Amino acid sequence: PGAVHLEWLDLTTGGEAPELLPAEEIRRRLEAAGITPEKEVLTH
Repeated sequence: PGAVHLEWLDLTTGGEAPELLPAEEIRRRLEAAGITPEKEVLTH
């Protein structure tokens, strides 16, 4: 319950040599998925 799936590639520019998006854009996408600083996050 409460699980959120966020594909790590969605936080990159994509293409053959993807780079991470700027920090503010990553933060925006995380918050849109319901992932906020006050929540515990487990990754796998």
